Amino acid sequence: MEDYNEAIRLNPIYVDAIYNRGTLWVRKQEFDKAIEDFSKVISLNPKDALAYNNRGFAWQKAGDYDKAISDYDESIRTNPRDFKSFYNRAVSWLMKRDIDNAMRDFKTAIELNPQESSCAEQISFLYSVKGDFPQAVIWIKKALATDNLNKVERYTMLKSYEEGKPYRP
Repeated sequence: MEDYNEAIRLNPIYVDAIYNRGTLWVRKQEFDKAIEDFSKVISLNPKDALAYNNRGFAWQKAGDYDKAISDYDESIRTNPRDFKSFYNRAVSWLMKRDIDNAMRDFKTAIELNPQESSCAEQISFLYSVKGDFPQAVIWIKKALATDNLNKVERYTMLKSYEEGKPYRP
């Protein structure tokens, strides 16, 4: 942190240092400071999709899902192939309990990155919330086929969905 502060003191428009300091602020859960740094990066480079995505993530962690979604929208406008912006926006929609928009974004994210099993897992969960257990089964099987992450939990989810029940951890 000290090195970034010094670099920024010497060159107040050193975008990489400001951006990297913003990521450190996120790690330290100092979201207001992260938002300030990412906002500065965006003011210096308005087409920086990653800065919008990361500021959106900071807004999301701070609990302001509308501002997060707005930043993810801008990130996606700037880079429509950015898996992370779709994934992160889906999480914000989910936090707002907007199942349909969350589902849409998770599906787009998995189209952009088919090996991301957490998208398939989230989609299966959303189908279960909607009561569509056959679709929940299809999607949790996709998650299981993709990698070995959370395998025991995913098999428990599969069993619940096959029985037509929501998964309860």
